[in-house]
Amino acid sequence: MRRYGEGTIIRILVVDDEAEVQRMREQLAPRGIEVAGASDADDAFRLWQSEGPWSLVVTELRIAPGRSLKDGMELVKAIRTANPSQRTAIHTGEEGLLAAPVPVLRKPYAMEQLLRVLRPPLLPLSPLSERQ
Repeated sequence: MRRYGEGTIIRILVVDDEAEVQRMREQLAPRGIEVAGASDADDAFRLWQSEGPWSLVVTELRIAPGRSLKDGMELVKAIRTANPSQRTAIHTGEEGLLAAPVPVLRKPYAMEQLLRVLRPPLLPLSPLSERQ
C-alpha cells in the first residue's frame, strides 16, 4: 500500500483541543503524516516558528486566546505575514464563515477533504510558445 506523500515527510500543525489533535493523529499517522498540536494561538505560533517547516497548518477558528493572538484568524494572518507561502486552513463547526483568506473545512469533515488541501497547488499553464 502506498502511503500519502511517500518520499517526502508530510507534517501538519493542528491548533485545536487535545481530543481533535488526537483524532487527527489517529487518522493521519497510518498514512505516514506527522501531526503536532497546540491548543492556543501563541503556543501554536511559537511551535510553528521553532519546529517548522510544516506542510500545512490547520487551526480551529475559535481557539484559546494567547496574549498576542486572540483566535485562529489572527494566527493565520501572523503566519502568512511571516511566511506568505505557508499553507494554512481553518476547520470549524461554525456556520457563516464566507470570506476567509484560506481554505475552510466544516467540521465534521472526512480526512479526504483535508488531504485535498494538502495536495500541491496547481500552477497556471504557461502560454504556448509560438512555433515558426
